Amino acid sequence: MNCREFANNIKDFIKGTMPDEKYEDFVNHNDCCEECHEELEILYLVQNTLNEENYMEDSSYNLDEGLNNYFKKYTDKVYKRYKSNFLKGITLISAEIVSLASVIYCGLKFLVYIMKG
Repeated sequence: MNCREFANNIKDFIKGTMPDEKYEDFVNHNDCCEECHEELEILYLVQNTLNEENYMEDSSYNLDEGLNNYFKKYTDKVYKRYKSNFLKGITLISAEIVSLASVIYCGLKFLVYIMKG
């Protein structure tokens, strides 16, 4: 991900609407590009200050801790979706295997029936 793509995805990240497939590239770019990280910090701070439920009267708000906690929360959400999709995939593959085994079994039974008779 380049700086322009990163900047275009900041709002989606802060709102929690970033597509999962962009998340890893977003995090990697954030970790290696100081300018983009600073832009994210500023926009994150502005959003949290404007959001009444996150507003803190305590002026000692720790931006790094807040942003790190948000990254962790977002990472957990993405991981849970990946895990859920993985389990759904495994279930579908298992169902396909069982169906295929049933077809093969029935086909073999039919061949035996024809050969006997």
